[in-house]
Amino acid sequence: MKFRITLFVIISGIFIPINSVNANSTDRDDYNFYKGSFSSVCAGYVMDFISEKNASKMLNSIVKMVNEDINDLNFKKKFNNFVNSKVIAEDGCSKLIN
Repeated sequence: MKFRITLFVIISGIFIPINSVNANSTDRDDYNFYKGSFSSVCAGYVMDFISEKNASKMLNSIVKMVNEDINDLNFKKKFNNFVNSKVIAEDGCSKLIN
């Protein structure tokens, strides 16, 4: 039985391409991913793990990718409201966004 399960896992792993994992991603998934990425970079900047120059580049590239990748206007608006929120301004990350 153990051999059959192992064989099934190996065979199914060969025939299911890795790229198909992202085939069904939605705008909601993209929004959550970019929001988490933005928050992580901002937190790294606040804790002095990332320089101001690098944090600025990363945050601006995330904002650019959001506007290119997300098609749903509601999620774009939610993300841009998040970027301009008081929480981000208090952390000092809002000054890094162009």
